Amino acid sequence: MTIRFILASKSPARLQTLRAAGVEPEVWVSQLDESLATASTTPELVQELANAKAMIIRKEIRGEALVLGCDSMLELDGEALGKPESFTDAIARWQRMR
Repeated sequence: MTIRFILASKSPARLQTLRAAGVEPEVWVSQLDESLATASTTPELVQELANAKAMIIRKEIRGEALVLGCDSMLELDGEALGKPESFTDAIARWQRMR
């Protein structure tokens, strides 16, 4: 019996990592509004987002499947930082990290 394996992430790096491990998942992207997350620490926030992504996709599929929800976040000086919103934002973060 073959079990469907679904990656609930649009991250090319995550997909590449799984492929390098010999796994070829289906890729489904949730339309999660990440601004709705309520966790108070960065690790809890990442876990909340990963779980939410997996649950959204799980509700959309039919049949059995293993769904992997993923998220990552940079924490800098106690502040959780998601993806930069612009090129300028990314440069400002790099400068701040220096």
